[in-house]
Amino acid sequence: MSDYKKSKRVEECRSAAKMRRALENGGINELAQQLPLPDDEISRLDKASVLRLATGLLRLRKYFNDKCDKGPTCSLLPDIEGSLLLDILDGFLICVSKKCRILYVSQQVDQFLGLNQLDLIGRNIMEYVPPSHHRTLLEQFDLEEEKKKHIGGNIEISVYFVTVL
Repeated sequence: MSDYKKSKRVEECRSAAKMRRALENGGINELAQQLPLPDDEISRLDKASVLRLATGLLRLRKYFNDKCDKGPTCSLLPDIEGSLLLDILDGFLICVSKKCRILYVSQQVDQFLGLNQLDLIGRNIMEYVPPSHHRTLLEQFDLEEEKKKHIGGNIEISVYFVTVL
C-alpha cells in the first residue's frame, strides 16, 4: 500500500473512532440526565459511575415492579428519603441483592460511615465489610434462604436498617 492510502485509512479510522466516542458520550449524558439526582451531583459523575448508578436503579425498579400486584407505579419501599424517619431512628437504610450488590442506600450513610451514597450503589457490599465479617453476612443471606423455604416466597433482596448505638 502506498503511504497516501495508509494515511487516508488511518485518518478514516480516527474519524470513525471520534464519531463513536461522541455518540457514546451523548448517550451517557442523556442517561445521566435521567438519574433522579440534582444537576450538581450529575455533573460530578464519570461515565462508569453513570452506568453503575443507572443499572443499580434499574435493578431496584425491576425488583419492586416484579413484586407489586398493583401495577408499574406501585412501590414496596416507602419514600423515606428526606423524611424524619431515618433521623429519628439514628441509622441508614441499605438494600442488598442476593448477589451482594448494593441496590439502594440512604443518604444518611455519609454521616455514619463517611461514604457517599452514590459511591455505594451498584457495588458489592463485601468491598465495604471487613473480611472477618464476610461469613456472618453470608450467613444472613442463608437465613433469608431458610425463610424462603418456610414461607414459600421468593426473597431476592434483603433490606437492612443499620442503627448506630
